[in-house]
Amino acid sequence: MAQPQELHFFQPLLPGFQTYLTIPIVFFSKHIQGKTNGNTWTLTSDATDQTWQVIQEERRLTRGWKEFAEAHDLRIGDIVIFKLEGSMVFHVTPFGPSCCDIQYTSMLVVT
Repeated sequence: MAQPQELHFFQPLLPGFQTYLTIPIVFFSKHIQGKTNGNTWTLTSDATDQTWQVIQEERRLTRGWKEFAEAHDLRIGDIVIFKLEGSMVFHVTPFGPSCCDIQYTSMLVVT
């Protein structure tokens, strides 16, 4: 019997990523467009117990994305992997320029 498919995508962070993140067209058209009731994504990560509410506008993650990126100290050249865990809930794993996941020395504290 086939295992359920894990849905995920990755996105390299290019100049301007702090303002918004673009969802890849194939992932968007196959798994998001017309299949959701809302436009709010919940983001989680291993770096903190906090969840982040980020607004999706068309193929972009906008409001809330900047705060997530700043809290995780994301930089140009990093890569983020989004794994769909539930209805619009995504676990985000950031990778640095070394192509290894970013190791945080302690849990991020967001004020």
